[in-house]
Amino acid sequence: MATMKDEFQKRTGVAWKQVKGKSLSEANQKLYKQYVDKFQEANTLGRQLREGVATEWNSKYPSGMNGQTCSFNAIGGVLLYAMQDKKQDEKGKRVFDADKGDDVFARP
Repeated sequence: MATMKDEFQKRTGVAWKQVKGKSLSEANQKLYKQYVDKFQEANTLGRQLREGVATEWNSKYPSGMNGQTCSFNAIGGVLLYAMQDKKQDEKGKRVFDADKGDDVFARP
């Protein structure tokens, strides 16, 4: 799964790297920590919002709508939705595929 940093890097072509917090002044370390804490709070609220809205929608339309189901996401302060074809047979099933993904132990 790609991270926000990876997605941003793909769009901009810039290889962003994390700044070491200890290298910052005390004032900027404090701001950085506040930023991280607030970001985590926002992620938690976003997850709660997504789950709450999805539960409400699924309760109202347990069989979907017009053969579709609705997925929700909260990104950048905006609640988003996407309608997707309802998959009758595959819902909730994940198949293990030993070849899917990156081999992180392979030598370059």
